[in-house]
Amino acid sequence: MSKDKIKLWLGCSLLAASCLSLFLSTRTNPPVDRATHEAIGTVMGRQAVELLGGGVGRLVVIIRDTRNVRNPAAEIQLHAFQKAIAGKARIALTNVAKLDPLRVPIAAPGDVYQLMKRSGEADLIVSFAGPPNFPDGPQFRLPGKAPKVLALCTGAVARQANLSALFKRGLLTRAVVDKEGAARAAKAPSDPQEIFNQYYEVINASSGGTQSSLAKDPVAP
Repeated sequence: MSKDKIKLWLGCSLLAASCLSLFLSTRTNPPVDRATHEAIGTVMGRQAVELLGGGVGRLVVIIRDTRNVRNPAAEIQLHAFQKAIAGKARIALTNVAKLDPLRVPIAAPGDVYQLMKRSGEADLIVSFAGPPNFPDGPQFRLPGKAPKVLALCTGAVARQANLSALFKRGLLTRAVVDKEGAARAAKAPSDPQEIFNQYYEVINASSGGTQSSLAKDPVAP
């Protein structure tokens, strides 16, 4: 290849790279409902404080990995969660879950199992990446009583994971799920708790049975 052709090829490559960079920097990202995601994080934080109850247990948080693939919703939720627990609880360990953007966003079952295996019954695991959805088999038996688990299970997560079975196995303490038949109000409320109550609810296993019959926990004001 002649020098002129090499220069032409390099020039075209640089031009293409510049155009791609310009396109990415000016592309309009889909809007993020900040208020709703702040409400989710806030209520998750309040629930975490309540479940810890001022005890000696550790607070372990599972979050989505946003270092390579940004996820504004997840970042807003985590920030609101941290704000809600400030001065009341301290995160002892943060586990970053690498989630496949093309699949239902649930943390790897083996990773969650290892976290629960290393946690005591006084500890609390808060998962923003779905419930502890690992199989019920000898290789996944916990050495002692399971730690408390609060998980965000909205959207496709609740449809894929059998939350009722996880509650019965003692692997899930509370879950945030979509409220059935939720409709957007003509005027959005301003209080995080009201926003949360409009679209979501917190469920537990106190009544047993199917997911639709699971008891709803009162969320902290």
